[in-house]
This record gives sequence, structure tokens and C-alpha cells, in this order.
Amino acid sequence: MKIEEKIIRILNKKKKGVSLGYLKKKFGRKKVESVIEKLVNMQEIYLRDNRIYPVKRGMRIRGRIEIKKEGYGFLLREEGEDIFIPGRFLSGAMDGDYVEAEILKKRKGKRLEGRVVRILEKSKRKFVGTILKDSAGFYIFPDDPLFPPRVSILKRPGDVKLQENLRITFIPFKGGNYGEILKVLGKSDDPEVDYKVVIERFGIRTEFPKKVLNFSKKLPSRINMQKRFDIRNLTLFTIDPETAKDFDDAISCEKYNDGYRLGVHIADVSFYVDTESPVFKEAYKRGNSFYLLDKAIPMLPERLSSNLCSLVPARNRYAISIFIYLDKKGRIRNHEIFESVIKSRARLNYREAQKILEGKKIRRKLPDEVVDTVKLCGEVAELLKEKRYKRGSLDFDMPEPEVFFDKNGKVENVRKKLNFFSHSLIEEFMILANRVIAMHLEKKGYSLIFRIHEEPDEKKLKELEKVLSFLLKSKYPSKFLKHGITEIFDLQEIIQSVKGEPEEFIVQKMILRSMKQAKYSVENKGHYGLGLDKYLHFTSPIRRFPDLIIHHILRGDIKGEETFSEKELEDYAEKSSMMERVAQQAEWDIITLKSLEYLKQNMGKKLRGIISRVIPAGFYVSLLNELVDVFVPLRELKGRFKFREHSFSIESKKNRYTLGDEIDLIVTRIIKERRYAEGIPVASYKI
Repeated sequence: MKIEEKIIRILNKKKKGVSLGYLKKKFGRKKVESVIEKLVNMQEIYLRDNRIYPVKRGMRIRGRIEIKKEGYGFLLREEGEDIFIPGRFLSGAMDGDYVEAEILKKRKGKRLEGRVVRILEKSKRKFVGTILKDSAGFYIFPDDPLFPPRVSILKRPGDVKLQENLRITFIPFKGGNYGEILKVLGKSDDPEVDYKVVIERFGIRTEFPKKVLNFSKKLPSRINMQKRFDIRNLTLFTIDPETAKDFDDAISCEKYNDGYRLGVHIADVSFYVDTESPVFKEAYKRGNSFYLLDKAIPMLPERLSSNLCSLVPARNRYAISIFIYLDKKGRIRNHEIFESVIKSRARLNYREAQKILEGKKIRRKLPDEVVDTVKLCGEVAELLKEKRYKRGSLDFDMPEPEVFFDKNGKVENVRKKLNFFSHSLIEEFMILANRVIAMHLEKKGYSLIFRIHEEPDEKKLKELEKVLSFLLKSKYPSKFLKHGITEIFDLQEIIQSVKGEPEEFIVQKMILRSMKQAKYSVENKGHYGLGLDKYLHFTSPIRRFPDLIIHHILRGDIKGEETFSEKELEDYAEKSSMMERVAQQAEWDIITLKSLEYLKQNMGKKLRGIISRVIPAGFYVSLLNELVDVFVPLRELKGRFKFREHSFSIESKKNRYTLGDEIDLIVTRIIKERRYAEGIPVASYKI
């Protein structure tokens, strides 16, 4: 009998579940861990409070509901796959509600299905909409397609005068058919209103409470050199984007004993932000800084983020410094960590650093030692990148959009952001520092918040194999056709095989879709994408809460004190993972809104894109320059087209549109509020 069957038999006999420790003792730790993960993914079992229970029909589970625009939803679970809730079984639950659901059935190879039994807590989330008018009067047109397109106004503040094209926030009632207006954000054509929409939509905290500001005002600005290493004579500097407003990491590098001494110096935020302070508690609520294009919403008050903790040039600053000693092949030989006082020699941006690496002149004069150190850092970064590749790290080079504005805040241009090796230089130094700190603290036995990235599900990899074997055809390595994608080096080889090819963007996009999302966890499950068995975040305490936690653990290590309980760390990890997802969604949302604004100005122009997804109703085209997805509906195409699932295409007798094809199209319709753009191929466009 297999271990899986033995475990299920034990669970069926125990009504109160079985502890994980009991099973590890009975069958062996390594065997049980892999089997438990498999059974969770198969939805045979679920975990709660470190105990394991069998999944049974009629069982009730609680969680948050996430509703999709198609009308169905998912009950989100921390362990195992989420539970599918058909639209007819939502029982009036709205997106974000905390509910109790009953398991209905578990079909072989399918997700668990359930129905909402009762709503335990209504979501406090606010929604965004636009005031429009028809023959029946004013109504709300919601941004979220979960709602009907016409929401009747049930209530509004007394001082709100209704007029068309006002952007507002509202709370839904009666399944979303009615709404109460909460706040007016502004007119649709105001460039600032998009930022207000994103801030309201994602509940971003923009104002600091008075007690937080008062606390930060009282923090001392004088630097005390006692009990700290004075390394102000060291040649170190920062490299950041031109628009950066806070600088939390500086680097240095020297030749040392036939190798290198690499220095990463991180702003010592933990010196100023005690765990009992109002600033720490506010940072916990925010989770991270938010970067909405040209606007930053910091995690810490400005006096800390842009002043006391910011590693600006020619100013004495407290830091946590880590020196990593490497041999000439880039292998770690030793490290040391200490509290320091530093003075940055220069603030470089990525373009300037890139020119120095290429041996070109920049517009301003820099000290010779800074220029020489930048070049040495580039040499070391090349070694580190090569070593990272050899251990199986995935190196994605996904293009990102860059949005340019005129003096009035209107979008002037959107284009692909240039990627320089200087970006990689900083990335390699930070990855190495994070990795060494993880090894250092874990070896000492501290409970930590790890940055984990779990292996992709086998099912997702099988789906990826199917698409890639079709998309790459003759370019697809034959060994994958025979054995499938079995290890990270296979994905690495596929990414390398399409470098510089037309398919590169779509292949990387699909591989990323097949990956699990990285997150924070007290349980070390390794970092699949980086090919590391232990990893954490330490290098950005100004803008990430988990990094601030690690700094406090390091400070405790230096003083010989235990800083946080495992329960506290679990809470911090969960909250930080959630806020990171909110930040990512908010940052992409403002990019989408501004990119669609730019497309609206350029409707009727020919644009180039690649077909990134094909569905029965049409296909999506990812624009190669603007990086926005445009939907091409079947109804707009000339001829009678049919969807061919096996060939990822839509075909007629004369034309065929296939996944991976590059095409020219014209954008014909934009609903900015719904983040939706529609277009048709140039060949089908009627002037």
C-alpha cells in the first residue's frame, strides 16, 4: 500500500485530524512532506493549525471570496487549490466577502466545488464608478464588470451635485443593483483623477496619522559614532532610477586577496523605527511603498524615507553593512555583518552607470575612484550572473512600459523601458546580500520571514508544454517533446532558445503564467526562480516591511536578543504577501489607465502586436511597444471564422490568426473605466 493511501486511511479514522509531527515520525520527514504537498494539491486533504484533515462532501470551510468577471467565484485558501463556486451558488456574496462554504463534490481531475452557505462578514471594500445619464436619470456605471452596467443611486452625500462623467466611489447593495455614493474623485478628463481612482480602488493609505508624524519629527538627526564601524572613507555609491526619491542601498567593491570584497550597505531603518513605535505599526499596515508611475506613496514618513534613512551623497548615515568575500570565480568564501556609519560618494542613475560600464563619458565629473569601482562592480556582477545561471536561476527579461507626461500631466508617450546591464549589476549584488543574510540567520537558529517561490504545479507545466510545443514548432527542443519539462534547467534552455526572436515576449509571458507567485513565509520552501534553497528580503527596509523585520532580527542577533515570536512572524508574512499583491495590482492598474489614455489619443493609427491568447470569442493582441492587450472580437473579422482549440487559432477559408503571430491592428474602441481596448487587424479595417 502506498504512503498516500496509508495517510488517507489514518485520517478517515480520526475525526479531529492528525498532527503533521505524528505523520513525520511514523513515515519519515522527507517522505511525508512531499506526499502531503501532493495530497493537498489533489484536494484529498487540507491543513489547519498544523493538523491535517481529509476533504469530504458536506464539509464546511471559511475564507474570502474572489469573484471573476464571468460571474463565478473562488473561495481562497492558504493551503491547496482554491474552491470553485459556480455563479448560481454564490448566494449573494460579493467580491471580498468572508463566507462559509459547503463542499459539494470532488470530481476526478477537477477543482473542489462548493456553495456559499452564509456570509460571515461583508467586504468593506469601496468600488469606483462613473456618473452617467440616460432617459431614466443619473446612474452609476461601475469600473468593475462584476456589477451590472447600470447601478441605481440609492443614496448620496447632501453636498454632491450629480453631473455626467464624475468619477466616484460607492458601496453596493442588493447584489450590486443599487449603490450609495461615498465620495466624488473628480471629472473623468482630469489627469489627476486616475491616481485617485487607483488609491481608492485598492484602499491605499496616503496620509500618516498625527502620532506617526509627531514621532518622526522627534527623531534625532545627529549621528552618534559610538559602537559603530566608521567606514566613511570607503568608496561607495548608490545606483537607482533617475526619478528615485529614496535610496536605501549603496554598494562598494575592492580587489582582495586574489578575489573581491563586495560591500552592500543598507539604510539602518531599525535604529529609528522601534517595534513598539507608531511608525512601525503604520509600516505594518502599509506593508510596502506604492509606486504609481511618477508618484510615490511611501511606507515610512518623509522625514525617514527621504531624509534620515536615505543614503544621499555627502551625508553621514547609519547603515547595516555586509561585506562578502569572493574568490576570483565568484564563490563565497566568508562574510561579516556590522552596524556602520557610511557616506555615499555619488548618486548614479542606471543610464550613467551603463555608460561608465561601456567606457563612455557622462555629462558630469565623478571622482576617479567612483568610476573605477563601478567598473569593478560590473566585473563582479558578470561573475555572479554566470554562477546564478549555472545553478538554474531563471532570467526573465520582460519588457516594461515607460509613460511620459507633458507639463499638464497628460500622457505624451508610452514606450518600452530600456533594460541596461547596470540594472543587473544592482540586482546581482542585492540577491547575493539577501542570500548571505538568510544563510547567516538560519544557521543561528532564528525564526525568519523567508522569501519563497514554490515549484510550479505539474498540471500547469503540462499545459505549458502543450502550448510551447505548438508555438515553437521546430525550435522546440526535441528532448522536451519526449520527456517533457522536468527541471528548471529545461525552462532556462527554452528561454535562451528564443532570445531575440519574435516569440521571446510571448514565451516568457507564458512561462511566468505557469509559475506560482513568490510570497513571504516563516516556512522555508526555497526560491525556485532563483535556484536557491534559502532566501529572504533584507535590502529595502525603507520600502518593504519584511526587510525591516529582518533588520530587527539582525539587531537582536548583534545584541543577543530574541526579537519576534513565530506567531508574530507568521502574521507579518501573511500581511506582507497580501499588501505586495495589492501594490503590484495598483501599479499595473495606473499603467493600464494611462496607456489606454495614450491609445485613445492614437485611435486609427496602425499598431504592431503579437497574438498572446486565443479564445472562442476572438483573440488578444499584446502591443509590442505600448505593452497593452487589445481584444479582437470574432464579430469584427471579415469572413466566417471558427475557433480551433488544438491549433490555438481562429480560421476562415482565407485567413488564419494563430497564437504567436505578429499582426498590425487598429484600435477601434476603448472603455478606459473597464481597462478594455478593442481592435481589428488592418486587413479587416474599413476606412
